[in-house]
Amino acid sequence: MIKFSKGQVLIELLLAVVLSSVALIGMAQIATKSLGNIGSSKNRSDANQYAVQAVEWIRNNKNQMGWTAFVALNVTKCANDDLTTALIINGLPDGACGLNSTIAGTIYKRDLVFSAGTVTITVTWLEKGANLSSSQVIIFKQY
Repeated sequence: MIKFSKGQVLIELLLAVVLSSVALIGMAQIATKSLGNIGSSKNRSDANQYAVQAVEWIRNNKNQMGWTAFVALNVTKCANDDLTTALIINGLPDGACGLNSTIAGTIYKRDLVFSAGTVTITVTWLEKGANLSSSQVIIFKQY
């Protein structure tokens, strides 16, 4: 027969509670980090969607402007306007988007840099105190 000394069961129980608590705290931290990563992934996905929207809009404008006028562009434009309207490239404000300028109802800024047929689209946003960005470089060729 196994004999327990006084308090041994209590110590074993206390040890089991401590180990269980550590495991639960670890799982809670993992869950919290996962939820934060989901939000960050959504923001990056949304930023990529705004960049793709700009690419399609630029392609349409390139076709309307003609190749010679398009390739002559050497300018930075702020594209926070609704690109589904009939704006042309020259109708966008010159220069990079201002500090408080965002796409309506969002946290995103969208800058377009045109240089000899190459367009760099940069979508930036503020997340957890850090400035993040997603960029796409499109090289257009005459066809």
